[in-house]
Amino acid sequence: MPLELLQALADDDLPMELHLTPDVQDKLRILHDAGHIICSFPPAEMAHLEPIRVHMVTPLGRKALRFFHPPEAGRRNDDAAEFAQPSSALASFAATPSEPGVSRPPATSPGEDE
Repeated sequence: MPLELLQALADDDLPMELHLTPDVQDKLRILHDAGHIICSFPPAEMAHLEPIRVHMVTPLGRKALRFFHPPEAGRRNDDAAEFAQPSSALASFAATPSEPGVSRPPATSPGEDE
């Protein structure tokens, strides 16, 4: 199970859109299929062009982190939270080093349609 990726997602602000390598996309699918995260994948023919949108880490995912992952591992520095940047752990999963790999979807009002 890709606990490092799950920890990075749990440490960051969600939802977010990620452009990832195929290997990391597979890890995200494993987390999704295990019920540890809720995310939306683009159609297979567009997988290399469109981002994956991660909506949340589920309670089961947080429980898995508490059970399998030491509490001090991978925690985000709270001082960095002010700048709304992805955690450094999550940035390491980006598709290429030159691209940030993470984007935030626009905020929607509770009454807006998607």
